[in-house]
Amino acid sequence: MIKIKATVVTNGITVAMELAKREDVTVLMPGGNLLSNINSLSGSLALRYLNDMRFNLMLCSCTAINEYGAYESSIDQCELKRIVLRHSTNKVLLVDKNKITNEATFRTAELTEYNAIFTNADDKTVEPLRKIRNVEIINKR
Repeated sequence: MIKIKATVVTNGITVAMELAKREDVTVLMPGGNLLSNINSLSGSLALRYLNDMRFNLMLCSCTAINEYGAYESSIDQCELKRIVLRHSTNKVLLVDKNKITNEATFRTAELTEYNAIFTNADDKTVEPLRKIRNVEIINKR
């Protein structure tokens, strides 16, 4: 295992529990409401907590993605990610191939707000996304 010295801020319970096993990673979690269906914290307490922070790197997922943007099915998750996007220097969207065919209601951001999109989708599936300027699409299967 590679040793890194990092502080990770996450609202994901599962991610926090996994990272907490590492001695070289400090895990911070915002307060807020527990969304048990996705094991995640959100709400006004989480938003206030994150609003006062700045980040070198944002790694996030989404519920759905298309050429118009990244989407969430919860307004709380959408608002949380919008704050972290605004406060991050480098932004990477991690997209499972199934998210490209999903639909969701709340647009978090246009894809141009991300520096890169990393996905396991094939070339044909990501072709519409490649038309977006200044966003690197990395697809590894």
